[in-house]
Amino acid sequence: MNHGLGSKKPSWSEESSPVSPECYPLTLWASSPPLPKNRICLILFVVSSALPAAETLTLERAEQLAVINAPLLSHHRTNVAAASERAVYEGRLPDPQLTIGAINVPTDSFSLREEDMTMQIIGIRQSIPPGDTLALKERRAKKRALRKAK
Repeated sequence: MNHGLGSKKPSWSEESSPVSPECYPLTLWASSPPLPKNRICLILFVVSSALPAAETLTLERAEQLAVINAPLLSHHRTNVAAASERAVYEGRLPDPQLTIGAINVPTDSFSLREEDMTMQIIGIRQSIPPGDTLALKERRAKKRALRKAK
């Protein structure tokens, strides 16, 4: 009797096996007898009873899950949220800029005190758009956000 595991025969024989003949021909390894039906059923019962009971899926719950997990709707909600945040951003002044620098520094010594023409610069710059530019940009961005929400 070859089980596909080489030429080594199992150490048990069907005639001397204490297992009843109504067992499955299922072997776990070459030297073990097959498992009886009642043990397999018992193992399956124990494993299945340990699993949590699934709740029944109603039509309303299925609709809720479909709306929550739909990738297209999620993408649309993200775009609408981004457009509304963009409207807030468009109505504000741009970020101020910090400027730090040095001018006319000698390249042979890099000393800031060697030359009289060497200057250090530290400054803050804020651009202010003319007229109602910010209000118009904000109004345009809000209209765009409303169009995306539809």
